[in-house]
Amino acid sequence: MQLSILIVDDAEFMRYVLRDLMAQDGLSTVAEAGSRAEALSLARSLRPEAIVVDTTHAGTGGLELVAELADMLPTARIVAAIRTGDPAGAAAARRAGAELTLVKPYDPEEVASLLAVLQSAPALPVTL
Repeated sequence: MQLSILIVDDAEFMRYVLRDLMAQDGLSTVAEAGSRAEALSLARSLRPEAIVVDTTHAGTGGLELVAELADMLPTARIVAAIRTGDPAGAAAARRAGAELTLVKPYDPEEVASLLAVLQSAPALPVTL
């Protein structure tokens, strides 16, 4: 099964790193957004199954964007990219509507595990 995933990060290099790690696991269908406006537009038009949102930079509106995307696409699996050692950030992301978290900088094994979860398990209900 090929997942449709939208990567949202204001840093082009970080989008490249994540896209490359996903490609190593056989995922080739990925859209990317570098801004909040672009993310909302792509999410509206493409309706991806999963969205990875970088919550560490103000440029994308992080947590607010997670909440907007969760409202817009309630069946999409929202993944918040958070800083290493940031349990408060992970908790805030879950409250905003993220189902899963992914730690930055990205670890290839963690990305592979995330993709396996996204491809095999049904979406979990998010309690706000």
